Amino acid sequence: NTVMVSFTDSSYLESFYASYNISRLDRFSNFIIVAVDLKAYEVLKAKNYPVAYYQSTDLSNEKTEKESLYESKDWKAKMANKIKIIRQAVVLNYNVLLFDSDVFLFQDPLPSILSLDDYDLIAQQDTSVCAGFMYTLP
Repeated sequence: NTVMVSFTDSSYLESFYASYNISRLDRFSNFIIVAVDLKAYEVLKAKNYPVAYYQSTDLSNEKTEKESLYESKDWKAKMANKIKIIRQAVVLNYNVLLFDSDVFLFQDPLPSILSLDDYDLIAQQDTSVCAGFMYTLP
């Protein structure tokens, strides 16, 4: 059971649309976009995207709608929300492929990922582990 998850807020909708169309994410029945603000959720739902809404307990809706500066307090809270959502899926026994809404998939990444052995987490490396593209097992 693998679910492909991406996150967006109102400030990233244009990036999400580009990623969704170029990556042809509609071909994946296991893909869902998580909107972290109500405005983004309503826009995506009205356009029939496979969307769920996550209401942050750490940030006001006003803050979740806006782009956050890298490493700022709000940015860190948004990253913590990603981890909380991933954790919920893992607790429900799902493998999770998470990628940011500005990531483009030119091919299905799952066959390559699933061919690897002996891991619990695969992540993009930045200056440290980056949550922009990661795969985790329960």
